[in-house]
Amino acid sequence: MSSNAHERARKLVLASRVEGDSTTDRAWLHSHLEACQSCCDYANTLEAVVAGVRAAAVTADEGLVSATQARVRQRRLELMAQQEAARPMWIAAAMACGTTLLSTPLVWEMFAWLGHAVRVQPVIWNLGFVFFWIAPTIAFSVLMAAYGSHAQRWRPALRQEVGTLGEPR
Repeated sequence: MSSNAHERARKLVLASRVEGDSTTDRAWLHSHLEACQSCCDYANTLEAVVAGVRAAAVTADEGLVSATQARVRQRRLELMAQQEAARPMWIAAAMACGTTLLSTPLVWEMFAWLGHAVRVQPVIWNLGFVFFWIAPTIAFSVLMAAYGSHAQRWRPALRQEVGTLGEPR
């Protein structure tokens, strides 16, 4: 047999232990293992190793368990604090969406009135409205992108200037 077939068989044996195998691969592997003693020995050895690892009892001392529990509790508190800190942002975003929905028709009417008063083509005042409505979003997006790309550089400097509780050092 070619070394390619042995290599494929060993890869399939490993893959079947990790992610399962397809019906065609399983049939090919089964027929190959019946014909090839070295690959069959490899599969049996792998099964024995896996069984030995699963049979081994894993224990942790009391200190490790309590330290892990404390870290999990601390992380849970950190996540809860992050959620609490994000709540005002979500409220502000909801309020911004609401005021945008309520004020859009009024601003549209103002642009229409101004366009008619100045006798500007409707296309011009329509474009003015769109730019007026989109410009703050574009400016905010550019600022956030700039902050994100420079945040790694700014964070160490901010940590040096301000303590963990917001007190100057």
